Amino acid sequence: MVKPYTPNIERMATRLNVDENIAFAYPYSKRSNYKSVAQEILNNKTAGLSLPDGEKTSYLLKAVYCGPEDFQKQPESVELREIMKSGYFWLFQRNLWIPEKYKSSHGVFVVYDEKGIGTSEELDIGELEKALKGGRELKNGIKFSEDDKIGFAPRDTYNEGEMSPEDFANDGFIIVSNKEQGARNLAGVSQSRHFKNKKPRSWIVNPDKELIQTVSAVGYGRYWVDYRLDFGGCHDDFRFGFASGVLVSGEARAN
Repeated sequence: MVKPYTPNIERMATRLNVDENIAFAYPYSKRSNYKSVAQEILNNKTAGLSLPDGEKTSYLLKAVYCGPEDFQKQPESVELREIMKSGYFWLFQRNLWIPEKYKSSHGVFVVYDEKGIGTSEELDIGELEKALKGGRELKNGIKFSEDDKIGFAPRDTYNEGEMSPEDFANDGFIIVSNKEQGARNLAGVSQSRHFKNKKPRSWIVNPDKELIQTVSAVGYGRYWVDYRLDFGGCHDDFRFGFASGVLVSGEARAN
């Protein structure tokens, strides 16, 4: 059995170590639109930061919401939870929602956005399908490219609205956005004492005839001040949110 990683903060190095191979930079970005936040992170040449995707961010949230009590009480953790209450935390990945007329491609592609392009450049279905060849496929038809940077979830694998944590962890869009362990991480986060409502919510797009591109963010649902974990795959890139650059990248270890 693998011993769980203990999150810790190195203040001299301004880094939050949230898993064996994943560390995030501190302070967090300024509140701004998707592209501006991406450029703020990428322009930090000294630290050599990369943009966080859903999977890596899930480890950050797991540490801040479900980690050891002393880690949860640290100012950096408290600040992130306050950020989540008042705004979004950007996930740097581009979503391409495919309508039913495209048949075998009916569903959603999720692409890691390492340059912070957002929705300004069109994604090509043919190129995305080609990239999936030689990758891995789950039993329900969810596919990932060989480098795990591109994923596809068929329409019948995902839903929208509030869910149980179990359904959330097994939802196709949540999995393709965060990988399998990341989806489980977020399902666990949704059960944190910091959320009043324990049913996480997923926001998706149901295109009628045309392809629709969006980006993703994670935050708090604010229904009757009934805070819950919200995963939004329906965002445009000019809304305002925050993020933190990744200092150490690598395969996330499953705990």
